[in-house]
Amino acid sequence: MQAQAAFRGGRMSVGVLVAVIAILVTFLLGGASGYIVKALTVPAANSTGGFIATQSTDPQPLPKRTILPNQP
Repeated sequence: MQAQAAFRGGRMSVGVLVAVIAILVTFLLGGASGYIVKALTVPAANSTGGFIATQSTDPQPLPKRTILPNQP
């Protein structure tokens, strides 16, 4: 009788068990989502093959502007 009472007293409630399983599933899906997205995406085509730039492709710097107060 005492052994049965000891086993019955240590049960977790169903709600706690469901919450723990939900948290574990959330972490597993979150960790695996990056791998799933990477596996499902199509790699972009490389468009730079054989292209040689003859001019500088760096953007030109903008001229410096000063802020002047409104004059009446």
